[in-house]
Amino acid sequence: MVAPPPDGGQEFSVWRRVDPRTLLMLAGPLLLLAVFVLIALVSGRSDEGGGALFQFLFPVVGGLAALVRYLTGYYAVTDGAVQWKVGLLVRKSTQIGIERLQDVEVTRPLLARVLGLAAVNVSSAGGSGEIKLMFLDHATAERLGHYLQHLITVQRHAHAAEGYPIAGATAGGSVAPGVVPQPAVEIHKVSNSELASWIAYRTWPLAAGLVLAAIGMLLAGVPPVWFALLPLAPLGGVSAVKTVFDRVGMSVSIDATSLYTREGLTTVRRTSTQRERVQLVVAHRLWLQGLRGSETVRYASADVTANKGEGSVRAELALNVPIGSWSNFASTLAHRQVVGDAALRRKPAAVAAVTRLRWSIAGLAAGAVAGAAIAAVLVGADLVDDGPVWAGAVVTGGLVLVVTAIPVVVLGLVRAARRRSAEGWAVTPDDLLVVSGILRRKTILLFAEKTQAVEVLSGPLQRRLGLVTVVVDTAPPGRFTQIAIRDITISDAEELLASLTASGTIPLPNGV
Repeated sequence: MVAPPPDGGQEFSVWRRVDPRTLLMLAGPLLLLAVFVLIALVSGRSDEGGGALFQFLFPVVGGLAALVRYLTGYYAVTDGAVQWKVGLLVRKSTQIGIERLQDVEVTRPLLARVLGLAAVNVSSAGGSGEIKLMFLDHATAERLGHYLQHLITVQRHAHAAEGYPIAGATAGGSVAPGVVPQPAVEIHKVSNSELASWIAYRTWPLAAGLVLAAIGMLLAGVPPVWFALLPLAPLGGVSAVKTVFDRVGMSVSIDATSLYTREGLTTVRRTSTQRERVQLVVAHRLWLQGLRGSETVRYASADVTANKGEGSVRAELALNVPIGSWSNFASTLAHRQVVGDAALRRKPAAVAAVTRLRWSIAGLAAGAVAGAAIAAVLVGADLVDDGPVWAGAVVTGGLVLVVTAIPVVVLGLVRAARRRSAEGWAVTPDDLLVVSGILRRKTILLFAEKTQAVEVLSGPLQRRLGLVTVVVDTAPPGRFTQIAIRDITISDAEELLASLTASGTIPLPNGV
C-alpha cells in the first residue's frame, strides 16, 4: 500500500463553500464604487437621469452576483473526483476525475495575501476542464493542494507509465508494498544575480533606445523640461514589470511523477504538472546571452485550460544558465540520457542558395514598395522641381529601392553563409533535436513519443533545389510547440519520418 493521505484529507470529502472573505475580494470593490456613486447622486455632483441610475446599479448587480456565487458555490473531493457546483437559476456542476488532473496551482495575489487567502486552480487536458476555487483560507488552500497532489501521485504510481520507471514499482506498474513516494527534489533555484542578468538581457534595447532618444532630443534643441519624462517611459511596460515580479524567488522541483514550480513576489504561485504531460524542452538564447554563454530554458506541457496563459508553455525551468543546460533538464525530465548537440546533422549546401534567393526577393519587394510609395507622393504633391515630374519621381523611387533593398540583401547573404554551420537537427526513436536561428538561437528537444502529426511542405524555390520543410506538431498546437525543420533534403525528410514513426505513435501524413 502507498502511504495514507495527509492528515486532514477527509475534510474535503464533504461539500463546503469557499472562504467568506472571498466577498471582500470580489464584491468589495464593486460595492465601494456603488457607495461613491450614491454619495455623488445625493450631493448632486452626478448627472441626473438613467445614466446616473445605471452608474449605481451596475456595481450593485455585480456585488449581488458575487454574493450569489458565494452562497451557491460548493466544492468537494469525493467519488474519485474534484467537484464544483454553482448557480441559482442555472446550476452548473463540474467534475474532474483524479486520474484526469494534470495541473494543480495555488496562487496568492497581493490583495489575497493581505486577507490571508489563496486560490486553488485544478485543470485537466480539456479546454473547459478547469475548476477555480476563489478564494480559500491560505492554510486550507495549501492543505487542499498537497492533498490533491498526493492523490495524483498515488494514481500515477498505481499506473506507472512505460518509459517513466518509478523506483519501487513492480513489473505491473503498481507500487511495491510499503514503498513511500520520495519527496520532490529541487533541481534549480533562480538566484538574484540570475534574475538580474535575465532582466538586463531582455531590457537593454529599451535602455539603449531611451539613451538615443535623449541624445536626439538634445541635438534637436528640445527644452530640458521634457527630459524629466524619459524615466517615465518604461512605466508603459506594466506587463514587463509584472513578468519580472512573477519570477522572483522562482524554484523548480521534481519527483517521480510531477514537476513543481514556485514563483512570484506580489502574486505567489505554486504549480504542479505531470511529467508525462511534458512535451518538449526549449532553450532560447538572445544575441547578448550568446556572447555571455548563457540561455533561458523552458518546457511545454500538453495542458490546455480556459486560461490561455496556462496553456502550452507553462513556465521557465531556468532564466539564465550556461549554454547546454537544457540537456541536463531534459534528461532529468525524461529519466534517461537525451540526444545532444554532438549528434546534430547540418543542413545541405543548397540551404545557402535558397536563403540568398529568399532574402533577395524580399529585399527587392520591400524596395519596390517603398520606392513606388515615395514616387507616388512626389508626383501627387508636385515636389519635383528639376525636369519633368515623372522623371524625377522615378529617379527618386529608384534610389529608395536601392537603399532599401541593399541592406536586406546583404543581411540575407550573411545569414545564408552562417545557416549551414549554425542550424541543424538530430533524430532518434526517442528524441528530436532541432537547432535554429542565428541572432536569436532556439534549441528544441522533443520527446518523440509526444508527436501528434507530421507535415511535409515544399515551396517553389525548395522544389527547384530538392529541399522540403518538415513540420512536427505536438499537443497542444501553437507557435511554441510546433517544430519546423526547414530546408532539408528529401532523403533526410524520409529518414526523419521513419525515425519518428519508429516511436510507435505517429501516423504518416497523407501522400508520404
